[in-house]
Amino acid sequence: NPHGPNEPVKKERCIDPVKGQWEGVNDYLLRKSNRNLERFNAYSMVEDPMTSCVVGETELIIDGKPVKIEDFVNHHRGSEDYTKSSALTLKEGKDEQEPIVAMQRFPAPETLIKLRTKSGVELILTPNHELAVDRWEKLGWIRADEIEIGDRIISLSQLDLPLNLPEMVDILPDDFRVADQDLIEKIKTQLISKYGSLRKALNHIPIKLPSGVKSIKIGDLKSVAAHLGVDWGVIKTQIKTVNTASSFVKLPERLSEDIFYLMGLIASDGSITRRGKYEYRIDFINTNERLGQEFTSLYSRTFPDRRLNMRIKKGNTSKIRGRVIKPTKPCFHYYMKNPLLGYLCEYFGIHIGSKGKWNLGKMLSLPKSHIAAFLGGLLDGDGSIRIRKYQNKWEVGEGYLCISEEKAARHLQVLLKRLGIIGNVREDRSVWKVELHGGNLSRFAYTIPSKHPQKEELLT
Repeated sequence: NPHGPNEPVKKERCIDPVKGQWEGVNDYLLRKSNRNLERFNAYSMVEDPMTSCVVGETELIIDGKPVKIEDFVNHHRGSEDYTKSSALTLKEGKDEQEPIVAMQRFPAPETLIKLRTKSGVELILTPNHELAVDRWEKLGWIRADEIEIGDRIISLSQLDLPLNLPEMVDILPDDFRVADQDLIEKIKTQLISKYGSLRKALNHIPIKLPSGVKSIKIGDLKSVAAHLGVDWGVIKTQIKTVNTASSFVKLPERLSEDIFYLMGLIASDGSITRRGKYEYRIDFINTNERLGQEFTSLYSRTFPDRRLNMRIKKGNTSKIRGRVIKPTKPCFHYYMKNPLLGYLCEYFGIHIGSKGKWNLGKMLSLPKSHIAAFLGGLLDGDGSIRIRKYQNKWEVGEGYLCISEEKAARHLQVLLKRLGIIGNVREDRSVWKVELHGGNLSRFAYTIPSKHPQKEELLT
């Protein structure tokens, strides 16, 4: 099918019969890759190679975030939009964003190879899929079915990705409402000036602006700006207050590190429940009073117009994400309603409610300082740092981050790689841990901004 995902390509003149290179294939590749790739060798896995296959569950880093390959293929099948995307690859020992030039889907063969590394990474590959392996005698490409226990598989120790810190307004949904009266009145004046009256203006613009309503949907405001010929980039800088239903929130100036630290605390030792479309109830529970005071200070500074409640719980059994919590000392329970913070948590992959799903890979392209702040909150909430005596001779430091799902733990492992830190993933009863030892724990201590008094002291 010339228009389908398996489009036939004419080989034409043979350039290299040993490596499997043809002029027609190269011309096709150059055209389809937007002139990014010039050559393709069908018979070489080292020089301009073809591909081997992975199973659909495998995650690749595409356009700066982890994506299941089957989801990517299914989403783009039948179109060529995938050529606008890039995947993180290993090229000549360095990470590089390379354009995706082709994709195919095949039935799985009868035999697949599962590899599990010491760091907890699992790969399921076709037997002929080659990986870069560091063996005693040489560094080379080895078929998956020839890899042995003890082989050292080459993997990037640090992920360098294009940074993307979105502006607050840009990630809010179009049905959040703008509640800045000065801005709304200014827009109304401009509409009346252009169309003669507000009623006539609304005949030209497909929005609803009932009289007496003191807010406007973000999506409607975008439409008005377009009809007025006003730059949306200018308009959005004037949005200071938003509301959903009866909840009004002043927007913080930016997506700060403090917000991500708060999100880390909530993700580790808290819970979020959504009631209605954008009404979120947020809880944070911890036994350390000083950490609670830090939470209170950061929250009040970031959301000065939102009420924060606190109560002390003594000996009460409770549940967080299905885990039964039996405190042995007083718990400080902080709870609040905040549609903006709740939405930000959900947007960046923190699960909502008992049936919610984690997707922390959404944070992967954030600046390192924001990733470090989130991981710091996660550590301070339900992580651990300790020093143990090894064979009663010398002290050894160890630490871990704790989370409820395997996928979330593997995304934490990738987030740590953005900071050049290698963590080992393992299951421990009802939770998953990302463990840190040796030089990686030292890098973690140097990079992660802990605010928990005891953990901060141990890291120092």
